[in-house]
Order: sequence, then structure tokens, then C-alpha cells
Amino acid sequence: MKLLLAGDSTVANQPVLENTDLGLMYCGWGQKIEAFLSHVPVHNFAVSGYTVTAFREKGQYEKLLKILKPGDYAFFQFGHNDQKVEALAADGGYADALRQFIKEIRDVHGQPVLVTSAARNTWHNEYEYNDLLINYANAMKHVAAKNDVPLLDLHDASMQWLISLGLKGAKRYFYPGDYTHPNPYGGCQWAKMVATLICEHTHPAMRRLQAALKPQKDWPIMDIDASAADPVTGWLFPPENDTNEVLETLYKNVKM
Repeated sequence: MKLLLAGDSTVANQPVLENTDLGLMYCGWGQKIEAFLSHVPVHNFAVSGYTVTAFREKGQYEKLLKILKPGDYAFFQFGHNDQKVEALAADGGYADALRQFIKEIRDVHGQPVLVTSAARNTWHNEYEYNDLLINYANAMKHVAAKNDVPLLDLHDASMQWLISLGLKGAKRYFYPGDYTHPNPYGGCQWAKMVATLICEHTHPAMRRLQAALKPQKDWPIMDIDASAADPVTGWLFPPENDTNEVLETLYKNVKM
């Protein structure tokens, strides 16, 4: 049994830089999830910037299918880049692509699993969270329910975690100045959420993967104390630029 991952930069294996502080690196949760599993190889096909259509058209999906064997799990998490493409509206091209992935994985006797998009650390103000991905999360939930596919609601889990930390408190888990891409501390937190969602799932198709999870006492601990962050800005390191305003402008008129 293998775990195959399809997705974007929030899932992808990011470069590990020697002699560099972890707070100055990017990290997708996909490069951390294997540490929560016992003897389950993880093959990460996620690529930064990819949408559901780019994953297919640029050859990554073909690579995934080539090594998929009956009984393997294929996780799909997209949405961050899809929301910028008019043809990939949540209930349109995006949902259609997910349905096609499900059918094709099942045709070769694999087990598809849908994972809702990890939440961005975006806020209307200090107290009101700004959920830019809710329509994509809801569309994926609808597809999963209609097709009896296990769904891991990473979007809700990560959003509730962000809200518990607050805008400034969450910044230490992201690359400096970035509100989408976590550093290794954040990537490990997201991977822990995915492992927890697997553990708690009730769909029968998840039982084999649940059996392969390490005992929770052996799950990796990778956290960073709030005192390590700048008390004024919340960042671990001064960012070259702050992208929150850029994100607000970019998505203000996005049809989701």
C-alpha cells in the first residue's frame, strides 16, 4: 500500500536548505505526512502553482497513475490556484475535474480521497477571519458526498487552528510575509491535522490507512513558542514584503 499525493504548493515537497533557519523555508504538509505513518511509502506529485487541470495537462497525473497499484490511496488537494481561473469555478470546472479523478482512480482499483484546501491566514481585520476558499471547500464536500469518497476537511481544521491563534499568532507558522505557504513548523502542524482526520474518519475505505498510522505518542512534535516571534508583527523574521494586502486585492473580485 502506498500513499500518492496530488496538489499544489501547500502539499508539495519544498527545498530543504542547509544551514538555514526553519522559519526561512517553505514546507508543504505532504513532505511531513510520512512521519505519521508506519511503513507506508509516500509519493508526492504535488507541484507549486498547479490547478486541477494543470496537474493533468502537465504530466503529473500520468506519473501518479503509472505507479498506482490496486489498493493504493490517492489524495487530491487543490483550490488555491483554481480560484484564480474563471474556467475552474468551484461548482464548475473544479468539481468536474474532481469527479473525473475519482472515476479514473477507481477504474484502476485505487482509493481516491479528497482533502479540502488548507486555509490561508487572511483576515478582514484583527478579529474577523476572511475565508477565501470556502466555496472550493464546499464544492469538494459536495463531490465527496455524492460519490461516496472519503473527505478530509483540512480547510476547516486549519481555519479553526488559525482562528485560535489569531492573525498575528499564526504568522510564526508561515514563511515571512506569506499568508498561504507555511514554514516547516506550519507544514508539520497541517500534516498532524491530516493524520488526525485520518484517525477519526468513519468511512470503511479509510480503515487500512488508519491501521498504518503510528501511535499518537510517536507522532512528531514540531512546534514553536510564541516568544520566538516578534511581539509587534508576529513574524519569526522581518518579511521582505507583506502579501496580505496583495491577496485582498487579488481575490476581491474573484468569482468563487
